[in-house]
Amino acid sequence: MSNINIVPFPDQNSTNHAREKNQDWNDNHHILSDVRHMKASRKEPRIKRWFHNLAQKYNSTDEQYDDERSPERNFHPSGTSNLVQERSLSLQSNDICDECRSLNLDTLIREIQGSNSYFVSAQYTAPWVWEEASEIRATSRLRASVGFRYRRQQNACSLCRALAASRITPETSSSTGETEVKDIGDAILVTRYYPSHLLRVFRESNKVAVCLCLVPLGRDLGVRAYPDQHNSQRALVMLGSFDVPDLFDPQLFSPSFDSNLVMSWLNYCTQNHRLLCRFEPLPVHGVKVIDCTTLQIEDHNVNTPYVSLSYVWGKSKDACGPVETIRGRKSLPQRLSPVIRDSIQVTKTLGYRYLWIDKFCIDQDAAELKHDQIQQMDAIYKNSELTIIGAAGQDESYGLPGVGARGRRHQFVAKLDGATLFWNPIDPHEVISLSHWSTRGWTFQEALLSRRRLVFTEDQVYFQCNTMNCFESNHCALDKLHVKNRSKTIESVRAGIFGNSKHQNPGKLVRDEESLNESFGRYLSNVEDYTSRKLSFDEDSLNAFQGIIRQFSQEKYAINHVWGLAYPSDCKESLDLFVHSLTWMHRTKARRRNLFPSWTWAGWEGKIIYESCSGTKTRFVGGLHDLRFRTTTNKLLALEEMDEDRDHAILVITAKVFSLAPDAYHGSSPHSRRAARRSRPWSIAGRGARLWWSSSDQTDAELAEVFEETSRWQFVFVGRLLLTSFLMVLESCENGRTWRRAGMFVVDADITNFRSHGDQRVSTFEIE
Repeated sequence: MSNINIVPFPDQNSTNHAREKNQDWNDNHHILSDVRHMKASRKEPRIKRWFHNLAQKYNSTDEQYDDERSPERNFHPSGTSNLVQERSLSLQSNDICDECRSLNLDTLIREIQGSNSYFVSAQYTAPWVWEEASEIRATSRLRASVGFRYRRQQNACSLCRALAASRITPETSSSTGETEVKDIGDAILVTRYYPSHLLRVFRESNKVAVCLCLVPLGRDLGVRAYPDQHNSQRALVMLGSFDVPDLFDPQLFSPSFDSNLVMSWLNYCTQNHRLLCRFEPLPVHGVKVIDCTTLQIEDHNVNTPYVSLSYVWGKSKDACGPVETIRGRKSLPQRLSPVIRDSIQVTKTLGYRYLWIDKFCIDQDAAELKHDQIQQMDAIYKNSELTIIGAAGQDESYGLPGVGARGRRHQFVAKLDGATLFWNPIDPHEVISLSHWSTRGWTFQEALLSRRRLVFTEDQVYFQCNTMNCFESNHCALDKLHVKNRSKTIESVRAGIFGNSKHQNPGKLVRDEESLNESFGRYLSNVEDYTSRKLSFDEDSLNAFQGIIRQFSQEKYAINHVWGLAYPSDCKESLDLFVHSLTWMHRTKARRRNLFPSWTWAGWEGKIIYESCSGTKTRFVGGLHDLRFRTTTNKLLALEEMDEDRDHAILVITAKVFSLAPDAYHGSSPHSRRAARRSRPWSIAGRGARLWWSSSDQTDAELAEVFEETSRWQFVFVGRLLLTSFLMVLESCENGRTWRRAGMFVVDADITNFRSHGDQRVSTFEIE
């Protein structure tokens, strides 16, 4: 019989090292609490000793990271790969150089405490200056000019290194289009720290938490570059050694996985979120789970809780060994990838026994059984108590940072007289969205369909249930973020990253209270997010979204679909909303998936968008005279006659056709399609229009010439949303009988009854 010793977990020395790092953090974790409540004159020496001792511990145990601490690297805000290097600054000594002391940061934060919420009407100690907005400078700001001192890096001052690493340059800022800016040195900008997951609540507080950011001066570049840093939480956070709001605390976090914190989130959810996070298990059959104590693969008992894993498979089939059979029972192999080893450890640490992993719980060699299990993956993830998500690294070989051998990036800390400065990690929403895990198609529904998710990033863990979202670097008083009965969060809390319409927040996500438009808009929003991801096989274009489709079919407003295009069943708006589903558009060139029709988003690889997928009361008005589907047996079916049988590949529509005038394109030959859309370079029925093109990367100017071949192209009015009309662009197929979809015109007017411009007629088209 297999036992836990088969799994190559870290040896005892590694485990002891992790425990030592945890003990360091336990000391460190309480520092901010001590700092907030101390009287500076009485407890200052003790606080200094805390930081000095911690610095010595980290400096002695992390020598291997010294080669990654070069202060000369630029800070790149556009991606996470460079952040691995730039944020390698370990906890340093609290000694800082004379130039940094001359910034008078301890005095500054006391003066900020005495100012109003926007820093105005206050006199600040040099070198800090308050500058009002002007014609030259778009916004007011509090700043200190520092010249070129933080580019030299001629000393070992930890604060110098931190400021230098946070510097935004013209090359790394995505907010500026300027290429030539006179270099007159740098400035440190200061702004209040508003946590991204709180809105109104924190802004009403007058407590102190600010961000520092080093930016270049000249032509207001720094001001426009600054949002890149602040919005992503890449700047240094500075706290005063006095009151900080207990609703929100930026905080130091553990160098290793903090199971106690995660269990507190889980317990809060299970005890209070009965409305949104608890439900009767969905029926499943033939499900296997891993017993984390014996490592055997067993049949799942419906009454036994389990954890699931979402991760990216490795490119090599040798990442894990084959399933072993010992005395007639299947067990995990001795060779396991780091993410699977670590997930077993996390499952046990959180008090669970069973874990579901697709690689081992689905027989990969039995095609029919595999298909059967894939069809119920929505229920498997939804029934699990928690889904562990490995969002760090490229695949399963990376592991879960802070759990096994893979460590977390270190958090810089500096202590001044009366102020504490430290790196606050990048917003986990951004880290997760930029991860390789977020690029894969199958992982989308794995996270969305789960009730509770625990995401491991390079820095920390992020938790999101169907009600709230939390992460280690931000401490929140959970009761104050919820309504009185704790069943849901208050409406000012930011929505989680998984599964919500961009116009909603968790406090409103009570499905039975949604309107039809809100439910439909949430579906369209999910499609937008899903299509930004990659699949290894084109045939999975709908398979990897099938669980989400099934979930919507079981909600209050049951959503049906034809090739992924949604419409509500038994509803008078069904046809209009299906036509709305047809109005998807590509931002950039897409690639055809010929296994699917051209009129569905599933028939293309590439991110799509909808003109509007909000939960407003505005209703899409279809403009088609008739819509049917031709089956492989040449039978025409209406929408209400459809089922999920995929043999309805031909869409047959009858609609009004608009022709393009010879001067329909009046743009100035922009260099890109994106620039052309901003200027609305087309005119249809005398109104400005934008063209969203799927079939190629041609510019609008080039397409204007292509459209001169009038017999090849048709522009079909499909419907409108308020004062926006949609014309589907059809290209004639080689057979001369059918058409394929190539793009979409969006016209800034209601052209439903427009008759005064160009040739108009009603025609029928069969679209492949």
